[in-house]
Amino acid sequence: MKRVAVRISAREYRALAELRYVVRRFLNFSEAAARAAKVEPQQHQLLLALKGLPPGERPTVRTIAERLQLRHSKDASKDGFRLPTWRDSAAR
Repeated sequence: MKRVAVRISAREYRALAELRYVVRRFLNFSEAAARAAKVEPQQHQLLLALKGLPPGERPTVRTIAERLQLRHSKDASKDGFRLPTWRDSAAR
């Protein structure tokens, strides 16, 4: 893929820096709120991704991995990321 040089103005750099600052502040707030609720931040992110799926979207590992920006692999359970299946629920 060919790279194209893009000129970014000082104003655009400032806007980008401000956006990244606001995102970092929100993430810090969100992590602290999750911990205050006795939930790990990653668990909170998973719950939010599941609850916030668009109507009709199935909560597959691929979909949730994309929503959480995790690398999905065919053997995701070895990486420590696996969503429970209906079989897990039925075994209880």
